[in-house]
Amino acid sequence: MASTDRIIELSSLIAKETAVINDFLVQNQLPTPSLDAHALKSIPIPEDATEVQAARSAVIEACSELKALMTGPKELLKFDWTAFVSVKAVLRFQLDKSFPVGESTTFEAMSQFSGLSVRNVRRIVRHAIINHYFFQEAQPGIITHSGLTAVLAEDEAVRNSLIVELDEFWPAGVKMTDALEKWPNSEENNETPVHADVYFFRSIFHNWADKYCIQILQNLVPALKPGARVVIHERILPGLEGLNTVDARRAINLDIGMQQLLNAQQREMHEWPELFRKADSRFRYIGANKPAGATRWIIEAEWEG
Repeated sequence: MASTDRIIELSSLIAKETAVINDFLVQNQLPTPSLDAHALKSIPIPEDATEVQAARSAVIEACSELKALMTGPKELLKFDWTAFVSVKAVLRFQLDKSFPVGESTTFEAMSQFSGLSVRNVRRIVRHAIINHYFFQEAQPGIITHSGLTAVLAEDEAVRNSLIVELDEFWPAGVKMTDALEKWPNSEENNETPVHADVYFFRSIFHNWADKYCIQILQNLVPALKPGARVVIHERILPGLEGLNTVDARRAINLDIGMQQLLNAQQREMHEWPELFRKADSRFRYIGANKPAGATRWIIEAEWEG
């Protein structure tokens, strides 16, 4: 049970760590974070500024917990079934590209650009403003870009990534439980390797179920020489003690994402030596280590022959 002063503890932590971020911004003559069209697209914190990076993560985590506590269990159970409808519509009808960043437009002009009725443009845009900080409406009926839609309008890579997530990933997530019900134990979704001292796999194994990861390792065997190493660069699912972190949330979300898209998985620490053992007992599992500041682990095994 959360103590009665947890919300005070969190609010104090937010204030303390936000001050660290603010000091960094002031010292580096950077503007304060904003969602306006010409604001910083992200806070440029150097990798070696570990205290500032940690402060940012602490603020994000504490804000998330405080929001949950202030919302309460009953309201948290309410499903936002309209959540991304407006985002998908903005992208599909290119409303973000209907006028340049730095200028303004109207619902009527967006209607002419998109072919949608004025009513539908208005309801889509206002839903996107309220729920996703898409666009701004400082004056009634006058629309300008926000920081988010400015990025979408000017960065094709970000825009295309969001389209893929909404058109491919999101529908797959909706169908995941149906697939589990129909195929509860499925792991479905060869080339001869060259001789080498090290075989490096970055973000490969999370795309495959165990049976295929074992096959990947077994396919290496004909080319392996004693002392050859397999190095895998992957996220590892956190243990109970590390669940309440930004990195943990990303890993757990990605684990579900891999299941809904590819019937694959992220793995816990104890699953890696077992994977090598199942592939071939001649693999000697060396271990896994996570470099400071990294999100992925380096997992190693050696072929003993």
